Amino acid sequence: MSLAPMLLMENHPWQMAPWHNLGGYVRDGGIAFVKTHSCELWNFAFANPEFNQHFDDAMACVVQMVIGAILKAFNEDADSYTLPQYN
Repeated sequence: MSLAPMLLMENHPWQMAPWHNLGGYVRDGGIAFVKTHSCELWNFAFANPEFNQHFDDAMACVVQMVIGAILKAFNEDADSYTLPQYN
């Protein structure tokens, strides 16, 4: 299990762009992603399949880690569960 998909998504230029003017966004208010891309993250992902794939892969890897931790906390065998693959 790897966090590589999350790192790829978080470091993608489209995801990094809002950080380049963070001071202005904090000063003026509003959502940095929306001010940078003129739409919500969900609409942006819908309109940009490459970004959407990065986002989906990142969320899938996090879910797998979280589910594994939850199962471990309840003393369940995480290896006996098969999580869906969204690649």
